[in-house]
Amino acid sequence: MLPRVLVGDPLGLVTREVSARPSATGDELLVLPRIEPVVAAPGGGDAERIARRGRLAVGAESELDGIRPLRDGTPASRIFWPAVARGADAQERFLATASESRPLVVLDPRGSAGEDELDAAVRAAASLARALAGAGGCSVLLPGDRRPTDLGETLAGWAQLHARLALIGAATGPSLSSVAQRRGPIVFVSARMRARMPPALGPAHGAQRVLVVPGTLPARQAAFSVAGCHGYLLSAPPGRVGRAAQGARWSPA
Repeated sequence: MLPRVLVGDPLGLVTREVSARPSATGDELLVLPRIEPVVAAPGGGDAERIARRGRLAVGAESELDGIRPLRDGTPASRIFWPAVARGADAQERFLATASESRPLVVLDPRGSAGEDELDAAVRAAASLARALAGAGGCSVLLPGDRRPTDLGETLAGWAQLHARLALIGAATGPSLSSVAQRRGPIVFVSARMRARMPPALGPAHGAQRVLVVPGTLPARQAAFSVAGCHGYLLSAPPGRVGRAAQGARWSPA
C-alpha cells in the first residue's frame, strides 16, 4: 500500500490528496515525534502555583559566576579571596556564558521497557525542547553528541533537531561529562523508569535538576506531565531553594 498525504485548509474548503508513486528503489517516510503540551500537575505548594500561572518553573541559580583555578594575568578584582584566606589553592571568579545558564534537555533512550516507553521519552524530549526554546531558548543534548545543540526563540535549527529525534535508537546514551558542571537547570528525560538523576548530573552550584520518566514514580509528587511522561523537580542544596524557584520558566507548547 502506497502512502498518501491529504492536504487541506482548516475549514475543509480546499483539499488535495497526494499519493506516492511506485518506486523500484523504495521510498522512506520519516515520522517526526509529535509535539505535545507540557501540563502542570495539580497539587499543593509549587505545583499549585505553577498550575495557576500556566507555567512550569524549573529553577535556575540567579548568579552566573563560578570559581576556577587562578590563571596568570587575572586582575586582583576577580581573585576569589576566601579561598586564599583559607590557605587553599588560589582561585578566580568567572562569568558563565549565556548558553551554560539556559535550560538543558538531555535524552537518555537506553533501557526502555518497550517501544512505547522509548517513543514517549522521545516525544517528551521534543515537546520540552520546543516549549523551552519558545520561552527564551534552551540547549539539547542527544546521544552521540559531545556538546549540546543550542535552540533559540527563532527555532533556527529545529527542523534538523526534530528529524534527529525521530531517528533516536535505544543503543547509545548521552555523554554527560561535558555538562556535569552546567549552572543552568537540567531536564533529564529517561526512557526507563528511574528514581534518581545519574550521579554525573547531581545538583551543582545550586542549579535545579528535573527528572522526566515514563509513567509515575510511587510516593512522589510530579510537577508536570508531557507525552505520557511525568517530571519531578529535584531539590537543590539547602539555602538555595528559594532563589532557584525564581529561575527559568516556560509556558506549555
